[in-house]
Amino acid sequence: VHGDCSLFFYPGMSVRIYTKKGDSGCTTLYNGDVLEKHAHIFEVLGTIDEFSSALGVAHEMLDVEGPNARVDRLRAIIRELQCNLIDLMSHIATPTNSPSTSAASAERTAFDGAARAAVVESYIDELEAELPPLTRFILPGGGKASAFLHVARTSCRRAERGLVRLLAEPGNSTSPAAEVFLNRVSDLVFVMARTACAACGGTEIPYQKPKITME
Repeated sequence: VHGDCSLFFYPGMSVRIYTKKGDSGCTTLYNGDVLEKHAHIFEVLGTIDEFSSALGVAHEMLDVEGPNARVDRLRAIIRELQCNLIDLMSHIATPTNSPSTSAASAERTAFDGAARAAVVESYIDELEAELPPLTRFILPGGGKASAFLHVARTSCRRAERGLVRLLAEPGNSTSPAAEVFLNRVSDLVFVMARTACAACGGTEIPYQKPKITME
């Protein structure tokens, strides 16, 4: 899942932080198409960006004393996922059915979700091999990093729901395999949360049916 974090930029290209072009309530896709900011595609892109930001917080919360191979592995996977999410956003923001999208842009932003999902599955298997079997529902928590990975997981699920709706829009050209990728990533982040709990000395809290008292 080797993402290209430089996909949006080119050598020698400078980017202004503010352009004032969005002050009227419109903004631009990667291919130059201008749409109103409330278009659903921007909701999807924003939620994926939110998911990536949550992963960034979790990365910084993976703070342990001394060498820790499991923590190092989680950090590396997080950075790789964030690069993949940039690739995914560039793909979504470059609709191939638009006259504004050149063949070169379409090729550069193509997203092989199935192949990337397969690599994600290998990460799930790798991490799960070092975890005890999951026999009960667990509550989100288990330490700061683990808890925030659970928050990230829910952001990923929301992004996936938004992407499913986007894929259902008539004429949408986003690869259906992108949904497969996000679905698998949410599973990975759940396993990463469990791994962070174990690696950072946390304790998983199993679900217990609440006792209901009648007064």
